[in-house]
This record gives sequence, structure tokens and C-alpha cells, in this order.
Amino acid sequence: DELKEIVKKIAAREYAAEEEPVKDRKLPASSDAERAVLGSVLSDNSCFELLSEKLKCSEFFTDKHRLLYTRMEELHKTGVAVDLVTLTDDLRTCGELETCGGTAYISALSDAVPKVTNVEHYAKIIREKAALRQIIHTCHSIQEASFEETEEPSKIIASADVLLSQIDIQWGEEDGVTLRAAALRWIEESEKGGGIRAYSGIPHLDEELGGAREGEIWVITASKTGVGKTLMADQIMRHSCLSGLHGLYCSGEMFAHHLVSRGLATDADVWHSKMRRPEELNADDRMRLADAALRQCDICSILDGELSIARIRIAARRKKKKDQLHLVVIDYDALVDAPGKTDLEIQMNVVKGAKRIAMQFHVPVFLVSQLNKNIKPGEMVT
Repeated sequence: DELKEIVKKIAAREYAAEEEPVKDRKLPASSDAERAVLGSVLSDNSCFELLSEKLKCSEFFTDKHRLLYTRMEELHKTGVAVDLVTLTDDLRTCGELETCGGTAYISALSDAVPKVTNVEHYAKIIREKAALRQIIHTCHSIQEASFEETEEPSKIIASADVLLSQIDIQWGEEDGVTLRAAALRWIEESEKGGGIRAYSGIPHLDEELGGAREGEIWVITASKTGVGKTLMADQIMRHSCLSGLHGLYCSGEMFAHHLVSRGLATDADVWHSKMRRPEELNADDRMRLADAALRQCDICSILDGELSIARIRIAARRKKKKDQLHLVVIDYDALVDAPGKTDLEIQMNVVKGAKRIAMQFHVPVFLVSQLNKNIKPGEMVT
């Protein structure tokens, strides 16, 4: 909740007027592309079919161009053909004709269109400039928050990751991948060995499922507590480590040194019960535990404490940059902070966030999940 408030606070910062320079530099914009789109619509209203899902009026930089595109959209929605006569008449009725440059300026728009069929390309230029402006505004807000020194650096970094991720989602390309490109990608990866494949170490399960591949999210769940969900997730991590696949274990339930004690006891051949009662450890036990501690992996890592999708993504990005990330374990979903007004919305956003991490960093993600126990008699456990 604290992170959400910081994100809202940074995102809501007022920014200088877009016409003003930023550090003696003008904000990214293309008046030529904006005029070309407006002129294309005046010349051929069918352009709206191409622009309806690709361009918003808010993405225009110039006020009069933004207003013109808004009035064009309104006319088109009401079934009125958009041309010089209908548009100028509508603007005159609204008292906005002079604000938009007058009849002469609007008339010149259609004359300046290089090629109507290139309208999608013009729209793409406008959107790219709008995305760059949004990045500048967001970074400026983050910079101002840093100057104020009212928040911890880690919280500002987490907020920056959330805000920039939102921009990435908003402005990401959505053209998809052709079937041929996808098929050739599969052929290429299969020749290299098929990419990441994380196994559980349970022979029959691994034989049936073939291991977890990059981009996949696996859910480990059970209807009761204490049946081994965390143990299985930890085993997957350790088994993968032995095969050269290193990962990030995100634990919202246990401290890192408590979580690692299980594997430490196994490696040292010490009774697990003694790990909760260290006073029962003898000198030989402590010697074997010390030796086992030095044999633990120095690449795999545990992220403990309060978890959020943003914090997990930051940690995953850092490990990926070092080429030390081959899988992620999140233990468990109900302990991960994510946006949402209801438990269901929060859980859905946790799953979406986990899947995004899997796709973004090309790794399998194992999500531990406790089945809902707040059910009425006769209802199915979910």
C-alpha cells in the first residue's frame, strides 16, 4: 500500500507546459506527422478505420491539432462525413474555429499530405513522440522525488520500475509474430537444445511434464498447509542449481537463513529437528554444518521480507543482467503485494505480474499458491 501511494504521488506531479523547453531542449514532437494524419482524414474518412485503435487525441502534441482530431472523431462517431465544410461548420458552432487556425489552415492540411496510404506510418511517428514525452515526464517526476529526499531510495527505485513498466505496456508493439517467424524460432531453439528446462528432481513428474520451459508459469498448490509446497519449490530450485540453472527464490513467508536451513541440514546430514533447536547441536553437527554452508551456491539467491511484483522484477532484472537468472520461485501468491480492490483482483494481478516476469526474462516461474480455505460447506475448494 505504501508503494502504491508513492507511485500515485510521483505520477501525479505537475509538469511544466509541454511547449516549454526541458533543459534547453524541446520536447519530442512531429508537427509534420500530425498535419499529415489530419489531412489524410480530411481526404479519406476511411482512414479512421486504421486509426481507431492506433491513435488517441491525447497523443497529439499541438493543442490545435489535438482539438481538430477530437472534433473529427466526434463527427465520425455521429455518422457525419468529415470534410472541410462539415469540420469548419462544427468548429464555428463550438466557437473553436479560430483556435484551430481558421478555415485557411484547415484547408491547407489536405493539400500537405504526401500520401494518404501512409497514414499508419504518420500515426506511428506521433505515438512514438508521445511515448518519449511520457518517459521524459515520468523521469522528471522521479528526479524531483529524489531531490526532495522524503522517500527511501529503494522505494523510489521500485516506484520508477512500476511507472516505466506501465509505459512499456501502454506503448508496446502489438503486431505479434508471424507463424513463419515463430516456427523458425522454434527450429533454431531446438537445434540449440530447446532453451531453459528446469526439472523438479522427481523422476516420474519430470518424465510426464518434460520440465518447465522459459516463459512458462507453474503453480504449486495444495488444499492444506504443511504438506510440502515450499519444500517442493525449494527442491526444484536446488535440483536446477545442480544442473547449472541458477535462480531467484522469493520468500514472503520465511527469512532467507531460515529457508536455507532445510537444505543445509540435508547436505550436512544433520537431523532437521535440530535446526529449530540449535541448542541440541553438538560439535560434530556444527562442523558438518559449517562445511555444508561453504558448499552452498554463491549464485542462486533468496529475496525475503515484504514482497511486491515490482520488487521481484527489479531483483530478477539485476540477476538477468549478470546472466545468473534461469528460473524464479515466488512463495507464495497471497504474500505478494499487487494492485487490486478485492482478493481476486490482487491474486489475478500477482499471476499476471509473474507471467510477465516469465515472458520478459525468458525464464520459468514457479508460483506457490495456497488454496482458498474460506469456503462454505458443500462449496468446491478453489
